[in-house]
Amino acid sequence: MTKLMKMAVKALRSLPEDRQEVLARFLLNEIEEDARWEATTTRHGDRVDQLVTKVLEADDRGRTELLDPDQL
Repeated sequence: MTKLMKMAVKALRSLPEDRQEVLARFLLNEIEEDARWEATTTRHGDRVDQLVTKVLEADDRGRTELLDPDQL
């Protein structure tokens, strides 16, 4: 276990049990989502590479525009 994870576990132990449950559920969900993302990008890696290439080429040709996150 990393030093940072040990610090996180120590901090979690100091919280009330109900808060620990909420945060544990959140962390487990994040781990599951990360595994799904990894599987999907591995399975469709060629397609992702093609899309990235298209976007970068469009940007090189000046066919993209910056988006303002506050306007999304």
